[in-house]
Amino acid sequence: MEREGEEGAVSGRHMRAHERMCQDVGDFVRYIGLEQYRAAFEENFINGKRLLRMTSNTLPQLGIQRFDHIKYVWKHIKKIQKLVDEYEQTLSDPDRKINASATRIQSLARGKLERKRLEDMKQKQQEKEYAMFQQYQKEAVEAQSQAAILIQKSRLAHLFAPSKG
Repeated sequence: MEREGEEGAVSGRHMRAHERMCQDVGDFVRYIGLEQYRAAFEENFINGKRLLRMTSNTLPQLGIQRFDHIKYVWKHIKKIQKLVDEYEQTLSDPDRKINASATRIQSLARGKLERKRLEDMKQKQQEKEYAMFQQYQKEAVEAQSQAAILIQKSRLAHLFAPSKG
């Protein structure tokens, strides 16, 4: 008897896991912007495994009738299928796995170098702009000084100018 209870618990857990996987596919349908078909995927128990086995002909059977929606959903399913195929190939070939890891590391390093280069360029640009600002500020102070001197000379000239009359 206890054995049956364990099996029931296992199949209950399996069923909850299966439902969760169907909800994940439903989330995918919502993510691509076609929430109205989420229930169709979940009600037909489309989990990840079934999604990967689907064809474009399967979609109308789920209730997706608009051609543009079929095309759009199918495009996203093909992307997932392609990613899974590439991942499985990587796992099946150790050299590919190493090469994929090396490529990923190189890509990350290139990205890091590119970010560093951009940061350096930004820093240089900011330094250049600051130097220009300081130069303009210095020129403005000099211009103010010259203007003050001219005003002072003008006042002195009026004071010592011979009066007319």
